[in-house]
Amino acid sequence: MKLSQKLVVAFLLVGLVPLIVSSLLSLNRSNNELEQQVFDKLSAVRSLKAHEIQSYFEANVANVDTLTETVRVWEKEELAKLSGLLDVKKNEVERYFQTIEGQVLTFSQNTMVVDALSEFSANFKDYSAQIQLDPASVGAMRSDLKAYYSNEFGAKYSNELGKAAPIDAMLSGLSDTTIALQHAYIAANPHPLGAKEELDQGSLDTAY
Repeated sequence: MKLSQKLVVAFLLVGLVPLIVSSLLSLNRSNNELEQQVFDKLSAVRSLKAHEIQSYFEANVANVDTLTETVRVWEKEELAKLSGLLDVKKNEVERYFQTIEGQVLTFSQNTMVVDALSEFSANFKDYSAQIQLDPASVGAMRSDLKAYYSNEFGAKYSNELGKAAPIDAMLSGLSDTTIALQHAYIAANPHPLGAKEELDQGSLDTAY
């Protein structure tokens, strides 16, 4: 190779090497700056989202506190209303029993009432003999009475209390006389449920 060619190559190397080195350094610096910019943007986004999440939870905590306070106030108001209603009902019940007590005291001093109670007691004991009650009649009356309590009375009982009436328990301990009287004044009573007291005299001719 001629000397002139060697010099050209040498000059090219001397010029290109710094240029290549400078370019590599510039590229590396640019990559670093770009990475830093991306990192800064991600950090900013992260901080913004963290702030949004914190604000959201703070707002909801405030809403929960408000709701809790509202419920507490509502419960306090409802308890106050319930307490007032209970006081009213208590006074009504007390007045009712006071009225009943006064009536009992008045009737206990009335000779007609005292005599009537004595006659009722005596006629109750004699009722079975007066209607010539026999086992077959008692069985039929008990069946009629059970049918009444199961149907007409039972439907009303279930609607009012939400459960079936204890029919068997109601009838199991009743005497024959009681069965006969309930049959005459309840099951065979032509008046509807709620107005049975309108019957003054049973269908059978008895002193009771």
